[in-house]
Amino acid sequence: MSPNEMIEKHVLISTCAMNQHALDFKGNYERIRSTIITAKQNNSKIRVGSELEITGYSCQDHFYEGIPALRLYNHKTFFKVLTKFGQSLIETNDGCIGFEICEELFTAKPPHIDMFLSSAEIIINNSSSYFELGKLSKRVKFMKSATLKCGGIYVYGNQRGCDGDRLYFDGSPMIISNGRVLAIGMQFSLNETEVVTASVDIDEVRMYRSSISSFYNQSNCAPEFHRIFIDFDIKQSNIPQTDPVIVEYLKPEEEINLGPACWMWDYLRKTNMAGGYFIPLSGGIDSCSAAIIAYSMCFLILNAIQNGDEKVYSDLKRIVGLPSDSTWAPKTPKEISNLLIHTCYMATENSSNETRNRSVMIATEIERYSFIVFYIIYLM
Repeated sequence: MSPNEMIEKHVLISTCAMNQHALDFKGNYERIRSTIITAKQNNSKIRVGSELEITGYSCQDHFYEGIPALRLYNHKTFFKVLTKFGQSLIETNDGCIGFEICEELFTAKPPHIDMFLSSAEIIINNSSSYFELGKLSKRVKFMKSATLKCGGIYVYGNQRGCDGDRLYFDGSPMIISNGRVLAIGMQFSLNETEVVTASVDIDEVRMYRSSISSFYNQSNCAPEFHRIFIDFDIKQSNIPQTDPVIVEYLKPEEEINLGPACWMWDYLRKTNMAGGYFIPLSGGIDSCSAAIIAYSMCFLILNAIQNGDEKVYSDLKRIVGLPSDSTWAPKTPKEISNLLIHTCYMATENSSNETRNRSVMIATEIERYSFIVFYIIYLM
């Protein structure tokens, strides 16, 4: 064995969460470019993005804009001639990489099992996985299970933000090796891009597999994949392997608060909805909860601005009607809520002084007190 072969070599991988938007090709390009630059600055050889990161995902809010969707299918023969669709493995000089997309992770027979058995050390998942209560724990559990059973490295990139419809994508890009989480990004954030990087050890994967007695017996029965050979080295010398991290999961109450709060901000800025949100209060739990979530949005905005997020700062000034060169900067969440949240008391003939007082209290807490009273009269 030569001295060069004895040097321990690892692979630097970066994966991303990006706030892409359907058909915003210029903005999507800028965010992709930003994450590539960051990955290169981190000396990564592999950079992973989200599903459909160039076009944006999903197109739900553009279906009514006359997109000629049917015409796209008329070109299927053209694509069939030029491209061979299906699952393939990429073989480099010193490693093998497989791919699966989004929901395939959660299926009964996910592709990564056969790919691992067919010698892939790294699986890349370009995902657009939307937020549900407890879903982050589910994702981590499935990726840990995959890499524990077979040995391997799972690299997960995800979309972030509101898609213009009812979905919110909660980011959390991560890198997992042999059942250990080496890197994970934020679940709820207003940042348009986030890049996490880890150094992984392919040789450790191979050693781990050698300890699983059934692995090589089952690999003999694995299906053959089309392989694409690339003259490229992914390993690098003198880079220590990244230590595992502990994943901290939010409580359901925290997810219920932060997920919709992030969605509200993203919807507000993407729709150019000047003036903010108008929230009728009844004094009941539903309207009060909506008001609290809106106020949490203001906390997130302030936190992002104080952490130097220029995009959030410029978007806020645009929404409230300030010029881009304005030096105004909020110091408290209430300064923001005074501009973005507007309330009224939506009373009916069944309302009471108690419900009115509750509405007054919540309105006073989250905004300057400029209270309007509306009465709903039921016509029989």
